[in-house]
Amino acid sequence: MIRRGKDLLTLTPEYRSRWVCFPCRKMFRKDPGAAAVVCPQCRRPMIDMGCYFETPAQSDRKMWSLLQRLAEAGYRFRTEENRATFYAPDATGARTPSARTVMLRMRAWLSKGGK
Repeated sequence: MIRRGKDLLTLTPEYRSRWVCFPCRKMFRKDPGAAAVVCPQCRRPMIDMGCYFETPAQSDRKMWSLLQRLAEAGYRFRTEENRATFYAPDATGARTPSARTVMLRMRAWLSKGGK
């Protein structure tokens, strides 16, 4: 959704890109196309994962590790379809798949060479 500011159009927070620092396991929202963003904690470059990226709990090291592997393979969560690749309801009709199901889908995607 676009909000009209005084002189320019700005994106509402939910549509801002999620910039991620994998070493710190933190996420910050910034406008898409922002210049290189560095982590305020470790000063390393952050990665723009898209506005549909879902941040796992900071203590969930396995999920962060998988997401980092996806990022290194070039995967981004820029559309709902990108998000649905891993987070779509499973065959049981559950509203949200379990973390285990999401991780299995990510591993399968990575094992196919990112296809």
